[in-house]
Amino acid sequence: MPEAAGDVFALVEDLTTSPQPSITADNYEAAIALLNEFATAAQVGAREEQLYDQATRRGKGQKAKKPESTEIVVRGSTAMSIVFQLSARVPNFIEQSHLDTTEGTSKPTRQYTVCWAS
Repeated sequence: MPEAAGDVFALVEDLTTSPQPSITADNYEAAIALLNEFATAAQVGAREEQLYDQATRRGKGQKAKKPESTEIVVRGSTAMSIVFQLSARVPNFIEQSHLDTTEGTSKPTRQYTVCWAS
């Protein structure tokens, strides 16, 4: 349901960035996975915008239709910023879970990379 994406993103953004964030050790991984989905979707939107910009600069033939992906790209960029901000909470989550720091970080970590080609 792409039409619900904006509402879902607004909800996860509120949950993660409000003055009293609702993200805990129990739901941290799910929040990161959801934000990663938004970042992944933004890659497609960014590519569409790049193609549109190239076609406009060339000015050849009929003007290409501007993609409707700006919101998708903004959500993806914001999602990556939120992931970065949430990473600062990991030590606190480990402490709350009473894990040894080596236990809390022994799980393989994911790397999130967003590449914007020009």
